[in-house]
Amino acid sequence: QYQQKMILDTRLTLRKSNSVILQAATGAGKTRIAADIFERAAALGHSVFFLVHRQEIGDQAGEAFDELGLEYGKIASGEKPDLTKKIQICSIQTLYNLIQMIENGDGAKLRKNYFFRSLYEHEISDAIFHIKFPDLIIFDEAHHCKSHTWEAVKTYYAKSKCVGLSATPKRLDGRGLGDIFDGIICGPSMKWLIQNGFLSDYIPYAPYTPDMAGVKKTGGDYNKKEADKIMDRSAITGDAIKHYKQLADGRQALVFCTSIKHSKHIAAEFTAAGYVAEHLDSKLDKKTRKKIITDFREKKIQILCNVDLV
Repeated sequence: QYQQKMILDTRLTLRKSNSVILQAATGAGKTRIAADIFERAAALGHSVFFLVHRQEIGDQAGEAFDELGLEYGKIASGEKPDLTKKIQICSIQTLYNLIQMIENGDGAKLRKNYFFRSLYEHEISDAIFHIKFPDLIIFDEAHHCKSHTWEAVKTYYAKSKCVGLSATPKRLDGRGLGDIFDGIICGPSMKWLIQNGFLSDYIPYAPYTPDMAGVKKTGGDYNKKEADKIMDRSAITGDAIKHYKQLADGRQALVFCTSIKHSKHIAAEFTAAGYVAEHLDSKLDKKTRKKIITDFREKKIQILCNVDLV
């Protein structure tokens, strides 16, 4: 019911304004809400884009669309495009690169580009038309919208209706997004979602609190290099493995690390302790990343270490 109310509120808001951001806790079903909005829009003949900044988020969106029986194409590196579909799941970086080529009028580059080269059923002009004129765009993880790439894409699609999705609709420096979106629709709190059985409750354990005094902050978050020096130490790593054994021995776990080096080190330490552990980061090739995620879902991997990815 709360999802249907957010969808209705979104439709009413977009009748009066050009953009709105939907705030809801992680696990509240923002991707499912987007899929429902897309289903209605596509049924009315509108073209819609779903913009993501991670391959894994795009795959998750595809699964949600599949459940609803929605047909969609993908504008992303390595994907075979199908611009006949009204719904497109778009990699923000791929879309940004294509927009730059279109804006620069570089026909030679477009003809060499993997995306346009594979559009054998379209003329390039048709492909450009499809990319230039979506009626509705949904930005996943919309708090990234002030980054150069996201801002350039949103500016390019100034005439399209825009919906942002975020659990935390503010920049890292604490400022809001009122200069980007015209309004905000807030979903239920995490407490309400837990009390009503939509999310699992949780118990936090804090066996050791590292001393972050003196570590500089960049954009509201700890400087990664300085934080790495504090966090990637045997005392902390050993403590984490020790408490994992006490609290969750043999159960699946996600480990969030400060850097790629830190993540690889943690995975190696868990492996040395006799567990099946893997490291995952955005620099790995697409096939490898997909296999690791699949193996974790199928419980072939016990410990998954990552950096800003899952």
